[in-house]
Amino acid sequence: MNKLGLAVVLLIFGATAALIAFIVYTILWNSSPIQDVLPMILRWLL
Repeated sequence: MNKLGLAVVLLIFGATAALIAFIVYTILWNSSPIQDVLPMILRWLL
């Protein structure tokens, strides 16, 4: 039961974090400079 509760909490936290990240990403994408910077960051990370 304890592991199940932890899994549920992590799932909710992960989904919330992903949603917030997606919203921030969408807002930032509307500004022009991020379109130039983001591919460089992604290439550096990957």
